[in-house]
Amino acid sequence: LRTMPLGDRLSWLAALVARRTRRLLGVPVATLAGSDTVRGDADDHARELEEVVSLVQHRASSVYVPGEYPGTLEIIWAEGTPEKKRAGNPVERWRTSASRVALHAIPSEHMGLITNNIPMLAAALRKVLGHGTV
Repeated sequence: LRTMPLGDRLSWLAALVARRTRRLLGVPVATLAGSDTVRGDADDHARELEEVVSLVQHRASSVYVPGEYPGTLEIIWAEGTPEKKRAGNPVERWRTSASRVALHAIPSEHMGLITNNIPMLAAALRKVLGHGTV
């Protein structure tokens, strides 16, 4: 995998995610259904992967009921870009589980936070873990 060009790696990853999503959820993923290989450029692959991740996250979060937590919940939140802010407030949802919730908002989209903006995520994690400041 490491020696493959980026487009080929993304195709491989998209096909893997599609197969596992179909198997886990028992439903076809519209953008990836019908083929285990995805054609197109890297931006197309990234958009398709983001759709799959969004679908899986939505399904998981709709059934997850967190238990009570006695400490402070530290939420690292990809709030979106200045042009495209995410709606909603994660703090209110998590207050049902903990009386203290700290929000660390990062100006990034979710997929960007775990791909292109890893330094922002690392800085937030250092702050949460007490190893630095943001």
